[in-house]
Amino acid sequence: FKSPVILRMAQFQLVASQWRPYVLPDLQGPQAPAPRTDESVIDLSVVNVEENSESNGNTTPYVLPPGFNRDYDATSVATRRTNEQSLRLCIDGLQNGAVRAAYKNVTLNLMNYKNIEMFIHAESETPTNEESYAIMRMGTDYTNNYYEIQVPLHFTKPINTSNPDSVWNSHNTIAVSISDLVNTKVARNSSGASQQSGYSRTLANGHIIVVVGNPDLSAVVTIMLGVKNPLGGSNIPQKFCIWTDELRATGFVSHSSIAYAANLNVNLADLGVLNASIRYTSAGFGSLDQKVSQRERANTLEYGVNTTLAMEKFIPGKTGIKLPMYIGYNRKVITPQYDPLNPDVSVDQSVNSQSDPKTYKNLIIDQTATKAINFTGIQKVKVDPKAKKHIYDVENLILSLSYSQTKRTSYDIKNYEFENYKAGLGYNYTNNSKNYTPFKSISATKGLITPLIKDFNFALIPSQISVRGDLDRRLTTTQYYQS
Repeated sequence: FKSPVILRMAQFQLVASQWRPYVLPDLQGPQAPAPRTDESVIDLSVVNVEENSESNGNTTPYVLPPGFNRDYDATSVATRRTNEQSLRLCIDGLQNGAVRAAYKNVTLNLMNYKNIEMFIHAESETPTNEESYAIMRMGTDYTNNYYEIQVPLHFTKPINTSNPDSVWNSHNTIAVSISDLVNTKVARNSSGASQQSGYSRTLANGHIIVVVGNPDLSAVVTIMLGVKNPLGGSNIPQKFCIWTDELRATGFVSHSSIAYAANLNVNLADLGVLNASIRYTSAGFGSLDQKVSQRERANTLEYGVNTTLAMEKFIPGKTGIKLPMYIGYNRKVITPQYDPLNPDVSVDQSVNSQSDPKTYKNLIIDQTATKAINFTGIQKVKVDPKAKKHIYDVENLILSLSYSQTKRTSYDIKNYEFENYKAGLGYNYTNNSKNYTPFKSISATKGLITPLIKDFNFALIPSQISVRGDLDRRLTTTQYYQS
């Protein structure tokens, strides 16, 4: 300013939007013609009850979607309602075959829900129904792995109406079952169609589902809302606006789940102990304090048997041999609820679509088996407790042997095998050798050093000799699938 200016700010607010326009020219899809200069102009803004509830004659007044009410502001002392608003996307000059959109980065798992719903309003000064489309994309990236829902637009007529049913035309409302999205991908995979090109399917309500790549509804990281002038449609550049409101996932996937556990302990007199256990948890099981997304996603079966036996009981006579043996076997089988190679497709649906269902199911099941046998503390003790100990006695030796093996297969590991061999040999000799105290007869008791000298003692041979050697051999083999 060339002269002093006084600014008075009645209310200062910082406004941010999580939705941003996508500016790269690669939204047309894999079947689109060669890209050309896009001269369309996209404008992102919001419309709400407090600022846009009246029409100027060329726009539609904002009203709430049918069946929805404004929430009350719980943080306010006075009774007031919150401002309800929608995302507005206006496009000018949308060419034939062009797509323009806004995107938002998210982290969503939609596998616990049944439907995806959203209200859409469309307005234009030169409306032509079903000539342009509203689109919604969900996937793991913007252009290569996504589900797309296309809705032929029905424009509000007259444009300045305030009737909620006319403003939010039911033909524009997205109400798509998540199973329809997944079924489209399964149908594409079963047909042998290329994943790089878009595979489309038209629903009974006229909505079109397009699948590109290998999207995953259990790990949605991006959502796009936009408009499209379909290829082969109008050659006249399109100009219109849409509102999007109440994008939501509805309906919980609910089913019964079970879990059980059992343990068996058998005491075999003085021969040993036998232990057995089993545990099973089905998909969907969880504690009361867990969220739906935190519950089990697989059927898990674990069982095992192990025993400890005193094998010296089978040796006749009193040999003094101690031969403890441990044998154990454990197995764990994890059957996922969803195909780990297609995380949003159920195992049953994915298996049934394969040419060899049995082989494919064994491929995706995670199986782990462990077996072990141990002989720990093999030794010979003296039959006569009063027998004299010698440094060369075999009773001074202790031998330990063990072997364990773990095998595992899963959807990405063709074969995993771990073997562990252990052997240990120890020697331990103790005796009650005589101690000699040569300065015991000293009569002096005064001084700090005198008591230490008087108590000094030694033996001619060591009272204990211990030696131990261990051998530990581990062999690990891991083989992954090449594709």
